[in-house]
Amino acid sequence: MLKCKWEIPQWVHVATSLEGEDKKIKDVEIWEQEWEPMEGEVALVKDPNYGQTHRFSVYRIQKDEKVVEFAAGEFSNGVWGFYLRNKNAA
Repeated sequence: MLKCKWEIPQWVHVATSLEGEDKKIKDVEIWEQEWEPMEGEVALVKDPNYGQTHRFSVYRIQKDEKVVEFAAGEFSNGVWGFYLRNKNAA
């Protein structure tokens, strides 16, 4: 399959964080919540600084009435990247 250089990514980088550092996604402090793995879902993402492709797991956090689904993984030891689904992707 051909890929266009203007292809819209499925996931958008929203944060990079040291493990345990204060970090919110959609107003939810992610390191203070339990992450529920979304079995069978993976995200292919690009590191925003180096352009490397990573395969990150997808998780869900539910806090009160708010549900946040995101992809997360380590770029390097203790340095995490966080992504949200791109609503504009097909």
